[in-house]
Amino acid sequence: MKTKVRILLAGLLLAVICWGVWRTLPDPAPLFHGKPESAWIREINCGAGEGQTQRWREFGPDGVRVLIRGLEKEKAKQPWQKLYRKVHGQLAPRLPFGLAQWLPTPVHQDLGTCMHLVFLLGQLGKDARLATPVMAQALKEDDPFVRFNAIYFFAARSESGNALLNELDAGQKRKILPDFILAMQDSRDLHVRSVAANALQFYTEQADVVALGWLPEWR
Repeated sequence: MKTKVRILLAGLLLAVICWGVWRTLPDPAPLFHGKPESAWIREINCGAGEGQTQRWREFGPDGVRVLIRGLEKEKAKQPWQKLYRKVHGQLAPRLPFGLAQWLPTPVHQDLGTCMHLVFLLGQLGKDARLATPVMAQALKEDDPFVRFNAIYFFAARSESGNALLNELDAGQKRKILPDFILAMQDSRDLHVRSVAANALQFYTEQADVVALGWLPEWR
């Protein structure tokens, strides 16, 4: 048991040192409209309102690329964040309070930047078509808020009444169909099921597959 604690302590200490070194390094992010991309990413917030959405809409494709890079970086951090949460959860209760309180607080995805980025991209909808690949990956996330906004990204209707789903090529559209069907079977979140049902309305060419995939669950 003592050996295991020592190993955990050494791993946690290494993680803290790496985190501290990383915090002291200059921001390597390229500039976007006069400030680092990472600074723009940190300012994004789900509660910022329509003004935020309109601002990023005005940035055009270059702004969408900034959001994509930000989301990809957040995704790359997740395995390390998960490892740190595990080590912290096992070791922190065994440390003296004075030492444990100095440890960085573990980051949880449902409270992280990933959530805000997916939300904003979801609000941009068709204007952020470049983000289709990374948002397709977000359809598979565990967090229901992330999945809701990823589905909304594809299924939200524009002023013309159309949605991004109708503008994808047949292969892209068919590839993400199983994610919408699985979302319809989500017993935990009504909002996810509701937006998934809206997305499935755009699959008239595969109505038989859609019916077999989710209608039995609702009869």
